[in-house]
Amino acid sequence: MANEIQFSHALNKTLWAAVFKNDSGTYKVNVTGSDAWEAWNDANVATYDISLSEGAGGGTYSGTFPVSGTIAAGVYHVTIYEGSVAATDTPVGSGELCWDGTAEITRSALDTLIDTVKAETALIVADTDVIDDATSGLVKIASDVAAVLVDTNTTIPAMITTAQNDLDKITGTNGVLIDTDAVDADALKTDAVTEIKDAIAGADSDTLETLSDQIDGISTGAGQPGIGD
Repeated sequence: MANEIQFSHALNKTLWAAVFKNDSGTYKVNVTGSDAWEAWNDANVATYDISLSEGAGGGTYSGTFPVSGTIAAGVYHVTIYEGSVAATDTPVGSGELCWDGTAEITRSALDTLIDTVKAETALIVADTDVIDDATSGLVKIASDVAAVLVDTNTTIPAMITTAQNDLDKITGTNGVLIDTDAVDADALKTDAVTEIKDAIAGADSDTLETLSDQIDGISTGAGQPGIGD
């Protein structure tokens, strides 16, 4: 890069520039051609000089920001002096120059950077839309979690209650777990005998004889195996 320092002034003048920075509250000047900075010293003024050249008419002067050293990115103050590089030369102008470490940050460079930031922001927004998508993102996850909570708090307890009610009917006892000890075998046998007797009415002699044998077997615990045998 070159001619980062631009200045308009009267024609046919001898101008030069010096670069300054605020170093933790102390104003220091750059030793041209290096990354060294020092407090202003009249005896060293020749080492601060950045010569400015006048263009082809129009009173426009230009000079190159010191890049041979390692000047870090930052905002620097440039002061323009008129004279032959002496401590007594008069300052005729000043301004700031934004430096990225290798080149000046110009308006066009800022525009490019802003466009890049906008593009990245658009990608972030697009990703956020995917996250919020009702079929694959956080909305879907929230919906699934809500469904699980409904099942946990409503559906599953209702199913357990139904199963427990059925179990209570089978065992004849409220709130017990099903096992062979919880089943009242004698009560079931009595119910079976009662149902068989109710079926006797109107049966023929062969059926009655068969039912009589089954009743005797159930009453004595013999014959066909049943619950509790």
